[in-house]
Amino acid sequence: MKFSKLFSGLFAGALLLGATLQANAVPFTVNITVDNSYALYTGTETQGLTFVGSDSDWPTTETYNFDLPASNFIYVVTQSDLAVAQGFLAQFTNLTTNERFYSNDPQWQVTATGRYGFAPYSGSAADFAELTQQLALANAGNNPSGGWVNTTAGDANGASPWGARPDIDADA
Repeated sequence: MKFSKLFSGLFAGALLLGATLQANAVPFTVNITVDNSYALYTGTETQGLTFVGSDSDWPTTETYNFDLPASNFIYVVTQSDLAVAQGFLAQFTNLTTNERFYSNDPQWQVTATGRYGFAPYSGSAADFAELTQQLALANAGNNPSGGWVNTTAGDANGASPWGARPDIDADA
């Protein structure tokens, strides 16, 4: 299982982030697919706070809407079957500014947990506890990848073996 995170503050100049939903949290739409499966959360540097959604059917593209408070991160928990190819393909649209960023953005970071076959994939208390534990390990550099590391961007939307995923720009 891997976690990816993107700090909302990296886009603060464009997002004009606020502290709460009432104080300018930024509304986002995401179109996403992951081979093999994923769960999408938002939260602080140390814990997931909001479960946005999950799916384990990689040929489909899901769309979610959520609000991202200031100083929060977007977390994508992924899991692979360790066969053929794996991929994270998404576009995130700031609905306030209409700006878009993608899963291949170099500002994403990833971390490996070494917990193959188990991932927090719901909004249950147990899954939030697991996410919080894995974030603590990653933040301390005490996991199989030694903490958060840079991503490796693959081919753009449309590449083999997946083909073009609907509702996601070719730039992703």
